Amino acid sequence: MSARDNSRWKASGIVIPTVIVAIEMVLISIGPMPVAASTFRIYRLGTYDADNPVRALDISEDGRWLLAGAMNAQATEGGLYLFDFDYLPSPIAPNWSNTHVVPYDDWVWGSSRPVAISVDGKYIVAGLKANSEVGANCQSNFTVGGCVQYYYHDIDANSVSLKWQKNLTSAVPSVDVATIIASSGSPAVAAGSGTYVKVYTHAGNLYWETTVSYTVHHVRLSRDGTYLAVSSIATQGYDSSVYFFKKNATAYALLWSYTGNAEVLNIDLSEDGLLLAAGEDHSNWNYAIPSNLTHFWPGTDGWDSGDGTPCMRYVKSDDIYAVAVAQNVTIQNATQISVRSLVGRSQGSDSYAEQHIVCDDDPSNQWTMSSFSTSVDMSVADCPSGTSCFGVAGGSDYYVSLFREGDSSVSRDRTGGLVHALVASHEYSPQIAAGSDDGYVYFYTAIVTP
Repeated sequence: MSARDNSRWKASGIVIPTVIVAIEMVLISIGPMPVAASTFRIYRLGTYDADNPVRALDISEDGRWLLAGAMNAQATEGGLYLFDFDYLPSPIAPNWSNTHVVPYDDWVWGSSRPVAISVDGKYIVAGLKANSEVGANCQSNFTVGGCVQYYYHDIDANSVSLKWQKNLTSAVPSVDVATIIASSGSPAVAAGSGTYVKVYTHAGNLYWETTVSYTVHHVRLSRDGTYLAVSSIATQGYDSSVYFFKKNATAYALLWSYTGNAEVLNIDLSEDGLLLAAGEDHSNWNYAIPSNLTHFWPGTDGWDSGDGTPCMRYVKSDDIYAVAVAQNVTIQNATQISVRSLVGRSQGSDSYAEQHIVCDDDPSNQWTMSSFSTSVDMSVADCPSGTSCFGVAGGSDYYVSLFREGDSSVSRDRTGGLVHALVASHEYSPQIAAGSDDGYVYFYTAIVTP
């Protein structure tokens, strides 16, 4: 970490060893990166007890603001929690919380991401399941099954206020927030509820909506709200789908769709909308049907209706539970693609985390995990010349694993439950947080010894 970064922990009373070097989750550079002659390990800064399984996390781009969503197995209790990662108190406690909401995660091997925070930490979105608790913000009745909430975080005043709430007929397992909002009438929030996809403006008006064939699992917006990717869960058969939309003057138009080979498609979209990765999961454990990791990209002429054919289809017999792609991807031309995606996959005892260069089905790096990876993430920052990059994965064996490109070793820290969610900030020295089935949020950094 830089001197500025190290001051974060001094200010909050958390003491860590002084030899701290930058960590990185994905390589965004041309050509292979050498491995430094050093050792590394993951370092736990502390934990916070949220009382219920922590099924969703998101973090601001600078790593300061961490948003956590907790929900019990019955989806009757939960809470939202906002932490200042720069100045963690001892013991760790949230700057703000709302325990009268239930952020709803459909949890079909891979978080559906029911919480989102803008890159500057000022706007918070939560997808909720309605409940009958006295004082609940999202009260269940014959017409309300879920809600979308949009909060404003006043950083200077250290306060969070609800800007608007939308009541929907079904629970809301996935939301996303655009990080560049041109005006109050610009698209700001995307939400999936049942088979509906809804986009709301910053002011809370419905900008556009559509329906898809099956229940929505993931919604992902590009940074400026121009592109919208949606994945669905097939309730019958093995034909889950990905839908890719582009905003025009007044609505979103479907550019293309892709039908997968499994019940579930876990997706991630780069913040500029130029790279989409999708991983297939057979939730009924039917390994006789192969799973695909697919990459979609627009070439040099931008997205059009012909881009629904994957540029890469990586066929494996095992499930792909989690995918993450580099953010702010810039694809210069077809011969200079070096951005990597990270996936967690498993079949029985053969469990891996892998990096893939865009449109290349040969893994550039592969790390053996002690169990299947249920969550992965990576940082956006470029790796400096001569510096190796790091990735992180969460597993069903309760471990958070840190690994480095070109190095087969893995550093692990054991939580108290299955790791539902994992995030890394978009920094050269990213903050890392994990959400576990044991009800705790885990806060980490990495230590590298020359």
